[in-house]
Amino acid sequence: MDTQDNARTLSPSFESNGMPLGQRLRQAREAKGISLEQASSHTHILKRHLVALEANDFAALPQPTFARGFAQSYARFLGLDKDAITESFDREYPAQLKESANIVRAPVQPMGTLQRDARPTLKFNPLILVGVLVALALAFFVFRTVTHAHKDTEPQPVDTTLTPQEQVSGAAIDTTGSTFSNSGSAIGDATGLNSAGSAIDNGASAAVGAATLDVLIKNPTTVNITDATGSAIMQGQQTAGTYSLSGQPPFNVQIDNVDRVGLDLNKQPIKLSQYAQNGQANFSLAP
Repeated sequence: MDTQDNARTLSPSFESNGMPLGQRLRQAREAKGISLEQASSHTHILKRHLVALEANDFAALPQPTFARGFAQSYARFLGLDKDAITESFDREYPAQLKESANIVRAPVQPMGTLQRDARPTLKFNPLILVGVLVALALAFFVFRTVTHAHKDTEPQPVDTTLTPQEQVSGAAIDTTGSTFSNSGSAIGDATGLNSAGSAIDNGASAAVGAATLDVLIKNPTTVNITDATGSAIMQGQQTAGTYSLSGQPPFNVQIDNVDRVGLDLNKQPIKLSQYAQNGQANFSLAP
């Protein structure tokens, strides 16, 4: 029998209000012979969240709105009374977790607003272009001058052979103001300038960390999300369910109907109505 057909009928014994929420869900699933992987595939709820629901481990779930939606979707899939499961969830969900979810620790700041047509406000100033060109010309002149001066004073070649012991210890030989090192050399005269008349910085910048998005689709609607690398992490018409996404911020978010969508960034809820215009939203978002 198909898994979805199995989820449509259920023995009344699993509707007992005396049984904890998680135990009712687990026993209903096991009675139908459905694995957690199959349930996750059909409900679009991550397996770890289903495990947390069946164990009444509410602390391992997202904020209350998403966790409540998980319980309702799971109940529908298993053929349980959605209203009874919702009432059981509201009764058993810890008050402490509800209070902590209402505390705003670090409000998320959007990196953009709704895109609206507007006339350009920037005006071209020819004096700025002239200033930039003059600065570039001056920099090129100084560069050429320093380069030629260095070549004119370049010392004769010297023996810079290092012994094996010196090579292992990273020793440097200093002759006529030049320094050589086996760990990334710096070559220059007594003024500290290198052969190109400029300093070289080989420092590497730290990579920006990834961020997570939890998307709750209440009813089918179109949602497009791309991250900073241009990768589409959600695209097109989406069916009802919950999706956990990950990517490089900032994210470009396009929602066809914000009333049908809930959004969390790094477990913090986003108020989509403040970006909506005629029920639609198109904005950039970052932690």
